[in-house]
Amino acid sequence: MFKKLSMLAVLLASVFIFSGCMATKAYQEIKPSTDKALIYVYRPESAIYRGTPYYVFINGKKIGTIINNAYLPLKVEPGKTTIALREYDLLEKVVDKKSFDLNNGKTYYIRVNSGLFGAFTLEKIDSSTAQQEIKVTQFYEGSLK
Repeated sequence: MFKKLSMLAVLLASVFIFSGCMATKAYQEIKPSTDKALIYVYRPESAIYRGTPYYVFINGKKIGTIINNAYLPLKVEPGKTTIALREYDLLEKVVDKKSFDLNNGKTYYIRVNSGLFGAFTLEKIDSSTAQQEIKVTQFYEGSLK
């Protein structure tokens, strides 16, 4: 009996330790630099596909992982930029892909919209709407690349 209780205690302790490994930070605004564009890719809280992570690619290069109620701040080169959302990072299954013309020193907000049957979409959102939505999201340490 003691052995079973000991094993259960070790198991529960492990769950608590490993569940806290990914540190979070509340939304913090970043100032854009004069030589790059700043993109916030964010995914508001949603009950649809809540536990499914999606991988964010910029111009074909994996940048990070976006999960429910999270954001990624990305400084990118100006010009035509393609953002792709994939369900798996190694497979070519693109969920959505959009291109944007970005300017130096400007900030852009791209929302990941949760849809039924895995139909996630990327949408450019105006600054005032996005700032209201993004301020309740979290940045997860380790979600970039």
